[in-house]
Amino acid sequence: MFKTSLLATATVAALLSTSATATTMMIGGVQFPIKPDPLTFGEQNREQICRQYNQQVKVIKNSFEEEGLDSTIGFLGSLCTHLSLSDGQLEDSGVTFNYPVYDDYNLWLYQFTEKVDVSRKIELLVLSQSGETRYLYFVDGDAVLREQSNSGGWVPHEAPPNFLKEQEIKLTAQYNAHGVGNTLGVFNRVNSKVIVTNHFPTGTNDPKIDIPNSKKNRECLQNYRDNGFCVPGGTSNSRYWELESYIPETSNTNTKLAISDTTSFGFDIGANANAEDGLGLSIGFSVETSSTVSTDKSVLVNSTIPLSNDLGISATYNLDPVAVAALYGFGYDSDTAGVAMSDSRLGSSAWRNLDLPLVTRFKETVNERNCIPDDTREMLFDYRLKLERGAYDLDGYGSRAAWDYSQSYASKNTLRSTFIVSTECKIDKNGNYYRTHKPGIFSQP
Repeated sequence: MFKTSLLATATVAALLSTSATATTMMIGGVQFPIKPDPLTFGEQNREQICRQYNQQVKVIKNSFEEEGLDSTIGFLGSLCTHLSLSDGQLEDSGVTFNYPVYDDYNLWLYQFTEKVDVSRKIELLVLSQSGETRYLYFVDGDAVLREQSNSGGWVPHEAPPNFLKEQEIKLTAQYNAHGVGNTLGVFNRVNSKVIVTNHFPTGTNDPKIDIPNSKKNRECLQNYRDNGFCVPGGTSNSRYWELESYIPETSNTNTKLAISDTTSFGFDIGANANAEDGLGLSIGFSVETSSTVSTDKSVLVNSTIPLSNDLGISATYNLDPVAVAALYGFGYDSDTAGVAMSDSRLGSSAWRNLDLPLVTRFKETVNERNCIPDDTREMLFDYRLKLERGAYDLDGYGSRAAWDYSQSYASKNTLRSTFIVSTECKIDKNGNYYRTHKPGIFSQP
C-alpha cells in the first residue's frame, strides 16, 4: 500500500467552511459550542473517525432531549458516512507487460517481460451539514515491479546468449544501453482518473450490467464534457456542484510532486437560540488536507487536469525527457545495472515503485432548488488506472530532448474500480436542507 517513509514533509492546506455561528451557553452542565481538537485520519482510521463523530452527535442529542430541549437533527441519522469499495485493499498481482527491445540500428535484441503488483484501497466519506454535503474520495495505491525477464536474444546480464528460453534477471532499468537514448524498464504515461456522474440504472441493480448497458452511463463516462445531465443532480445542479481541491497537484522538472499524506477532520457542535426556532443544535465540520513532497520524483513528473463540469480529475505521470537526457548511461552489464544504480539515476518511483495516491473533495450546496424531501439520487464514482511500461527512444539533448514515440515500444494495462452511492434529501423542522447517504451500496471492484 501507499507508504510515506521516503517523503519529506511540507504542507499544502485547504480549509472547508465550518458551521454557522453558535451561541455560548451551558446546557445540562455542558458548555456549548463543543470544539474537540481536530482528529487526523489516514488509511487505517477514516471509518473510526466517522464513527466517533456520529457517536458524539448522538450523545449530545440525547442530552438535549433529557433536558426537554429541542434537537433539530433527530431524524437525520448519520451525518458522516464511511464507505469502502472492498474489504481490505484491491490487489492485482503479476500484471504483465511485454515489449520488444531494439538497438540504434533498429535491430531486434530481445523480448522484455515484466510483472507488476498493483494494489489500491478506495474509500468515500460523505459529510453532511445544513445546506452543504461534501464527498471525500480517497485512493491509496501503488504499482510495484516484481519480476523482469527476457527471451529470444542477447541477455544483458548473462553470457553466452540464450535464444531458447525466457530468463529471469535481477530488477533493473536501463538508459542508453543499446543505442542513443534508449530507455527501458520504466513507468511512463501512467494515468489515474476519477470521475463522478449521475447514475442511470437499468433496473437490474447490478453494476456489471448497469454500467455497460445503460446508454447514459456510457455517455457520461466517455463524453461527460458535452452532457450536462452527467452532473450529479442533473444539468440544473451544475451551479451547486464544485470540485474544491485535489491531490496530486501538477509538478514540473524544477519542483517535486505533492502527494497525499494525512487529512484532519474537525467538528463543532453548538447550541443556538432565536425567537422563531427556539433552542436547537447546530453542527458543522472542517477538513484540512495536508500533503507531503516526494524527494524521489525529479525524473517522473505529473500533470493533473480537473475534468469539465467539476466531475473529477485526471493525473498523468510522465518521464521527463530533459531530466533523462542529462543522465549518464547505465545498464550495459551486471556491473552497472541493478536496483541501487537505477534508483540513484532515475529514482525508484520512475521504474519500480510508483505511489499512486489520489484525493478529491467535492462540495454540493443543498437548498430548496435541488433537494426534494425523501428524494433518492444515485451517483457513480468511476476510477481508472492506466499503466504503461516500455522501451522509449529519446531524441535530442538539453531543453530540446523529447521522446520519439513512433520509435518507442510500450505495453499497457487498464484497471478499473467503480461503485455507486445513494443519497437522499431531508428537511428538519426549522427548514434546513440536508443531503445524506442512504444505506445500500453496490459495487464493481
